[in-house]
Amino acid sequence: MSTEAPTSSPIAVPPSSSSSSGLDAKTFQRLHPRAYLERFLAEGIRPDGRECTTWRDVNLNAGSISTAEGSALVRLGNTTIVCGIKAEIAEPDLDRPEHGFIGKSWHHPFTESQALSANP
Repeated sequence: MSTEAPTSSPIAVPPSSSSSSGLDAKTFQRLHPRAYLERFLAEGIRPDGRECTTWRDVNLNAGSISTAEGSALVRLGNTTIVCGIKAEIAEPDLDRPEHGFIGKSWHHPFTESQALSANP
């Protein structure tokens, strides 16, 4: 069996998998995710067909949000990340006129994987 997985397929059959297991690659991946990945790593390739040392294409577009003071759009393979920073000068609290503050917020759209979300 070839150790190269097709690059057009997002889910490949693990190189060392036995055809007698009766599971297709997608089912095997969902039922046994660790074993699925370990089989690829043992062969030195990733499920998408890349070698373990091969990077995905990376694109960076700085200043992509015109209403933010700083922003970037990053594409790493099929993953897209958008980050924006907004800032404003605000008056300090009356009880602490010599102290400023920094506020933060985190927005993650509905397209984010719920399995990875910090806020369920």
